[in-house]
Amino acid sequence: MATEYPTATPAGPYQRPNATPKITTGAIKFYEPDLFRSHQDTIGLRVNGTRRIQGFESYRVDELGLVVGLDRAFTEDFLVSFNVRESNVQVKDLTPNAPEIVQDAEGSTELRSLQLGMRYRSLDHVSIPTKGFEASASGELFGLGAEANFWKSGVEASWYLPVLTDDRLRSHVLKLRGRVDYAKAYGGDTTVFLTERYFMGAHDLRGFDYRGAGPTQFGQPIGGEARVLAGMEYGFPILSTVNEGRLRENEILRGHFFTDFGLLGLAIDDATFKEPRLSIGVGVRIRLPFLGGPGIELDLGYPVFYEETDDRHPFFFTIAR
Repeated sequence: MATEYPTATPAGPYQRPNATPKITTGAIKFYEPDLFRSHQDTIGLRVNGTRRIQGFESYRVDELGLVVGLDRAFTEDFLVSFNVRESNVQVKDLTPNAPEIVQDAEGSTELRSLQLGMRYRSLDHVSIPTKGFEASASGELFGLGAEANFWKSGVEASWYLPVLTDDRLRSHVLKLRGRVDYAKAYGGDTTVFLTERYFMGAHDLRGFDYRGAGPTQFGQPIGGEARVLAGMEYGFPILSTVNEGRLRENEILRGHFFTDFGLLGLAIDDATFKEPRLSIGVGVRIRLPFLGGPGIELDLGYPVFYEETDDRHPFFFTIAR
């Protein structure tokens, strides 16, 4: 049964307060890709320690976490990983208008989980693919003697389809992507813990602010336990330079047209999961060779389907990895 959260009905045109959080993150990461020096069918060791402080409109989250895991590369394209995760989450500095799910999480909570993940990748170029396919799946079980009992699962896939190649061997590419996430509480718990709920907006749903689309209470996002994301993007070259001795040019500037779609509900059988969001837009990707990666992404999105409680934000900027 879905958990219901009462909401206040505004008397006039709705305007959500600025919900963009202030986030400070620190991390120490160690990764050994070939733990046993086998050079083939390698096993990697990962140890990550993180500290994240997030300041939202009506509360603050201070999370200290450790992840220890192993991964096995069966081939260059196929990887399986297993992680153990331990976190301490403090939810504090609540204001009187904090949503009920925030009030329920107030104080210090220990989270412990086992994670299993798989990834398959077959791309012609990892940084800027023009052809190929990649997919991943993950599952995570929380509880194991800690204070919150729930599980999470997700699958994600992207396809890169070459449309045409111009006389300078630069590709026009159609990208299709999809993602499905689902979480559920068990063992007497009724909801997924606050910091592990799903949100959408910004990079995964352009035209909306970060966490700006989805269920709200008292004008603030409360996330959900079921999410579907999809998108289509047509990319094309704008500016490139000639590489001496190479056939393929070094692209500096690419443009794209896109459409993003999303569903987010308090539960998969809740009415909020039947409220679609859709945006369309244009953007550019600036690739700076000295950064060694895709570089800077600038997008301008326009929401087509939305709810009045959503926080719409047309411009999105990111430094891609």
